[in-house]
Amino acid sequence: WLTRAALRMREVAHMDSPATVCAGRTDWMTLAVWAATATFVVVFCWLCFQKYVSFGYGDWDLATYAQLAYKSIHGDFSAGVVGFNFYGNHLHLLLFVLYPLYALAPAPYTLLVLQSLFLGLAAIPLYLLARRETGAGMALGLSLAYLLHPAVHHAALNEFHPEALFPFLLLSAFYFLVTARLSLFLAASLACVLLKENFAL
Repeated sequence: WLTRAALRMREVAHMDSPATVCAGRTDWMTLAVWAATATFVVVFCWLCFQKYVSFGYGDWDLATYAQLAYKSIHGDFSAGVVGFNFYGNHLHLLLFVLYPLYALAPAPYTLLVLQSLFLGLAAIPLYLLARRETGAGMALGLSLAYLLHPAVHHAALNEFHPEALFPFLLLSAFYFLVTARLSLFLAASLACVLLKENFAL
């Protein structure tokens, strides 16, 4: 069984190689997905900035995670907004990978930029997965539908939540699995597990 599975994964990986994808038909669609992703990120970074400077964030999520990031960089894992060690409430270990970026620009807006970036980038592995199963045209439509979906827009504009990173990580893990990139699959899966304590379920 394992031998047949390994052979199947090799076949699947070969199906997605440059030699087996019609470059002339799909290259412009791939560029279109990247362009749409970049547009999404730029637009929502700008919208988040406008909301931020207008004091539009009235809930405690952005304030808590901004304070948590700043204090974690300095070795203090408590969050004064909630009054206890926040990692005892939600174990967001993957955030420690992002904290060096926060240290370069220690402001709440940095978290909003990262959130918009990861939400937008999820369209890339989604496109690559869908292209294998449905073709480039349908994959392009699906990726655009994701980027235009109101729920995604709400996630980008509603405070900061580490869960917003999950679609990119999970879709990447699936893509690496079906293309037989085992080490990258394990890395993406580990990132999913480290993002929040209950995501392993």
